Amino acid sequence: MEGQELRDTLARLLRQRRRWLGLRQRDVARAVGCGQGRVSEVEQGGEDLSVSVVVRFLAAMGYSVALVVHRGRRSWRVRLG
Repeated sequence: MEGQELRDTLARLLRQRRRWLGLRQRDVARAVGCGQGRVSEVEQGGEDLSVSVVVRFLAAMGYSVALVVHRGRRSWRVRLG
């Protein structure tokens, strides 16, 4: 998955999780420490998101985040938030 497809997938995930929890964009913005407009931009998928932004948004909704890296038969799991 690359480029716009990845951005769209992350945006959809963040939007769906927020709605499933019954949160408004304003609620997430307050928890993240940004404006409601920034939450809207992120949920539209129009920009590349850093890992830290994704982690902050998901943490604001009560999720923990882990990164799993695979190489051959080995894998590493790193808790990010």
